Amino acid sequence: MITFFKPNKNQSGSLVNFSVAAGQPSNPEKEFKEGCVYCKVVKQTAWNEKTHTGSFKGGDSLNVKLNMIELGKMIATMESKIPFSTYHTGYDQNVGINFSVWRDKETKEEKGYGLIFSVAKGGEKNKFAVGFQPGEDVVLKKFCELAIEHIMMANYAEEKRRIKKSFANKNKTEPAAESTQENNELEDDSVFGEE
Repeated sequence: MITFFKPNKNQSGSLVNFSVAAGQPSNPEKEFKEGCVYCKVVKQTAWNEKTHTGSFKGGDSLNVKLNMIELGKMIATMESKIPFSTYHTGYDQNVGINFSVWRDKETKEEKGYGLIFSVAKGGEKNKFAVGFQPGEDVVLKKFCELAIEHIMMANYAEEKRRIKKSFANKNKTEPAAESTQENNELEDDSVFGEE
């Protein structure tokens, strides 16, 4: 999990929290759920002029779920400045997600180096945006890379479990074959690697 706090004296800042859910292991009653990154963006609610700190307590928030491909597109944005944009439709919300290089609102020219992550529910009125400065983008990129790795490892473990179960079920339903070196090699658990 990683959180970026972006308060400002205008009280228009946001915080964004990214957390990995690497995938749910299967059980007989439920389907395997592929991993993702949950993202929560919260709007700033206050500013303390003395301490130059912001508060987000009780701020409006929006949750989105990012899959591996979307994380990969965010990495591509950080590496090549190609904007990433997608739209999620869900049970109770339609959300637009954008990740791009920071540009001047009027001239649309790059404004130094920075990245903007924004999510909007139902248009510009309910838009949440967080900027990433140099250094923060490196941390976010590493987080995305590790999240993809964790999700892929969980997917691999699930696939390995399914194959092993399939072989076990196949061996239970087939009549016993004559013992040969070839059959022993196929039934050997070592084909699944170290546990």
